[in-house]
Amino acid sequence: LLKRMQKPSAILFDLDGTLVDSVSDLADAVNLALSDFGLPVRNIEQIRSWIGNGAEKLLVRAICGIEIVDTTRSELQFLEFDELYTAFKKYYSKRVFESSQLYPGVRETLQSLGDHDIRLAVVTNKPVLLAEKLLTEAGLRSFFSVVVGGDSLAVKKPDPGPLVYACAQLSVSIDQTVMVGDSASDIGAANAIGMPILAASWGYTQGLDLTKANVTAIIRRFTEIPALVGL
Repeated sequence: LLKRMQKPSAILFDLDGTLVDSVSDLADAVNLALSDFGLPVRNIEQIRSWIGNGAEKLLVRAICGIEIVDTTRSELQFLEFDELYTAFKKYYSKRVFESSQLYPGVRETLQSLGDHDIRLAVVTNKPVLLAEKLLTEAGLRSFFSVVVGGDSLAVKKPDPGPLVYACAQLSVSIDQTVMVGDSASDIGAANAIGMPILAASWGYTQGLDLTKANVTAIIRRFTEIPALVGL
């Protein structure tokens, strides 16, 4: 499927919904923060549908109770947003890998890719310190040379900037790199720079029909990745 490369130099991975099923711990932290400020809590399926554009956007959606994609924190009529965001980060940092689980085959597949000298990075919209903590507690941090978070640069996915930055940090060319992700943000970022994108069907797709998206391949299991990249 990846006709233009026999084996990529690098693979970039999204984190939430791609490597780790993290929605339960995210939901707990969101709801604890909402409760602190007298706001209604949200159910896990709502929160699952709001993941993918970073922690601030997740909280904006949770406060509003709907996915208002274009609403920014500056437009939100909630004056204590900074305090609520701080409370969320405090709660979440204590439980990043409490109920969360790796998707099947993640560890073995990452090991195999690394054994074939493919450089690996995480490019997530999650704040970088929380991403680092989650990867460490999940036992995955050692697989990745680079971790780019949602606050590492001035832009987040679907802007391609974080992918370009990760390639630069890995010293690999964009055309020798593959993205693996689950959401419209991942697909949009990869498409913007012509990077092949493997779409994880098990993740937080934000209601996107992957069969109608511009993706290189849809993967049903994490363990399919090595064969798809020519190993």
